[in-house]
Amino acid sequence: MGEDTHKRVESARRLLREDAYVKEQFVALQNKLASLRSFAKSTPKIVTLDKEVTHEVKEIIDHILKNINHPKPAAKKQSSSRFQISTDLDRILSIVASREKISLGNIAKELGVSQKIVEKWARILDKYGLATLVYPKLPLLPPYLRITKAYHERNSA
Repeated sequence: MGEDTHKRVESARRLLREDAYVKEQFVALQNKLASLRSFAKSTPKIVTLDKEVTHEVKEIIDHILKNINHPKPAAKKQSSSRFQISTDLDRILSIVASREKISLGNIAKELGVSQKIVEKWARILDKYGLATLVYPKLPLLPPYLRITKAYHERNSA
């Protein structure tokens, strides 16, 4: 094997060690090798591939295929009960539960969002019976959320 060919093979091996690059480029490399082989078979007098280089490239591709198709065993999955996802609706519920009732404007200030968005979320909570959206009869008073008994029963159980 020539020195230039040897350098190319070593360079390819270094690139293959970079896992992220390898996974993306591996399919393209395999397709190129297949097209080179089919081209070489169709025109044997014009193109001849160095069999050692072809063998080296095939070994590298096989190694990649083996590692991609059979990844290393993943670390043990942690119990999902240890993690808690908190949404904005959860935050609204905790705010309302801590105060029994609160105006939508105050919730919007605490969460840093517009009052229209808070009103949409409040309608969702009202729809599912977790909080009650109250529009006071006096137009000067702002709408507010009140926690429901159903919410307390769900959380105490």
